[in-house]
Amino acid sequence: KYNEVFGGILAFSSALITDGIAHMPDEPKPAPAGQGGGMGMSPTYFIQCFGLPSKILGSDVDPKALATLRMNSDGPRPKLYMACGAEDFLIEPNRSLHQHLVDVGYEHFYVEGHGTHSWEYWNKHITDSLNWLDGKLEVKAE
Repeated sequence: KYNEVFGGILAFSSALITDGIAHMPDEPKPAPAGQGGGMGMSPTYFIQCFGLPSKILGSDVDPKALATLRMNSDGPRPKLYMACGAEDFLIEPNRSLHQHLVDVGYEHFYVEGHGTHSWEYWNKHITDSLNWLDGKLEVKAE
């Protein structure tokens, strides 16, 4: 969203959950005690974070819409490095954004390999991602 401020994004197991949230009702029914929405949180929590679900897609909280906007504007495009473990519960939304970036032609680096939503996986990518961001390393996919 703030492409004039940030030149790069290092994203590890990104919580790219806006596609799923966009299909929730704008006025959710209260969950029974002890039962939240996805990821153990209530629909009200997601509405507080992202706004009304019916307005998410195509908005400034939609990563796919932001990538498309960057591709259709003359402004800078932050460099983007994405890493997610193949066994991570967030792998499908990460794959979906990666494919969208490919489809719109947004240059980025995407890597996935054996691993879960854990520091054990992310630690494998911290040094390489920083070196890649600084232009000191061309990282090869796992």
